Amino acid sequence: MDEERIKKHGVSPGFSLKELAECWGVSERMLWKELHCGKLESIRIGRRVIVTKEQADRYLLRCSTKVFNAKQIASKTLIDIKTKRIN
Repeated sequence: MDEERIKKHGVSPGFSLKELAECWGVSERMLWKELHCGKLESIRIGRRVIVTKEQADRYLLRCSTKVFNAKQIASKTLIDIKTKRIN
């Protein structure tokens, strides 16, 4: 992110999909898919797609919660198999 741009305007204008993809280590195509299915929110100004910090944070929080819940379910299932208890 260009820090001079942020200082000049006083507000972070957000991230391009390319910037987010590089930061998160995913492809731009994956982020486009998330946009089109409504999981990732964005702002469109002309042809430019911008994801604000708040939108990115909400997306990451939703994703991390799903992963955490899946791990909890998986670990509970393993415990149940080891103790041979049926819930």
